[in-house]
Amino acid sequence: MNGWQGIIRLMLEGIVADPDQRLSELPLLTEAERHQLLVEWNDTEVEYPRTKCIHELFEEQVERTPDAIAVVFEGSSLTTGSSTAGQTSWRII
Repeated sequence: MNGWQGIIRLMLEGIVADPDQRLSELPLLTEAERHQLLVEWNDTEVEYPRTKCIHELFEEQVERTPDAIAVVFEGSSLTTGSSTAGQTSWRII
């Protein structure tokens, strides 16, 4: 089962296992889904050069991917190579 049926089944199993637990404590994910979310998808550690500032790293990224989307706001987007995105980066950083 997947989707809502799977969630409802997990919640019902949680109720059967411990009828006194709070609704907010009922499981919504299987152990495999929980592991995927908290461990696998959260494995985002990246080694950055300690000798460079954030704006230098941003500038290098602009050189590598000038057409990549840097900012999206209210349906508008800016690429990393646009002068507006560069000016915005200084405000953000």
